Amino acid sequence: MSNSITETIFLDKNVEKHKGELTTRDKIIKTPYGGLRLLTGDLVRDQGRVIGLFALIIIICGNFLSELIPWKVQTIMKTNIYIKHVFAFLTLFFFVYLTMPDVEAEGVGITFSIYLLFLFSKKLSPKIWFTLIFLITILYLFELAEVKWSIYIKDDRKDAKELTNKIKFIDDWIRPTVFISILGLSIYGFGLIILNYFETPYKKRPLPLHFLFGELRDTK
Repeated sequence: MSNSITETIFLDKNVEKHKGELTTRDKIIKTPYGGLRLLTGDLVRDQGRVIGLFALIIIICGNFLSELIPWKVQTIMKTNIYIKHVFAFLTLFFFVYLTMPDVEAEGVGITFSIYLLFLFSKKLSPKIWFTLIFLITILYLFELAEVKWSIYIKDDRKDAKELTNKIKFIDDWIRPTVFISILGLSIYGFGLIILNYFETPYKKRPLPLHFLFGELRDTK
């Protein structure tokens, strides 16, 4: 293997020892910062929060098994919005702690921050909501691809240098571009939500708690 590859490959000799500190991909390979990554820095690598939100939304969208739980429980779940939020939060909490050790290492507070993002995201307009889901999906797919390529690099395949360059290009340009797009679109969407709230006449304006946990309301 050439010196340039040797400089960019990082093999972790004790993965279990550092479990929760780095992602699977980071345990195998590191590349020097460049491109837009110089601007976004480690924020791009903190995408576990975004993927946690993505996982919660996917779980909710796949909710086709409600009829399997007791009928009286179904009635409560359908009529009490706060009970729904309790179970949604628990779903996110256990999902994060069982499947995302890199996010788990940041503590329970990260779960609350992800859920707060979810509470705001459910009030976004459909166009913004679907665009954000599309962008988050792209981030997640790139993460999966990089993990796979990193294993190939670890095995010292002939195309290791090419795969390393691909990972560097994604980390320097594609991932930061998607991340900045998500950040900008989120700020714009959340801004519309807040503006819509304060433009509502005071007497018709819901209390902040009800506005946050209440029924879905589209942002114009």
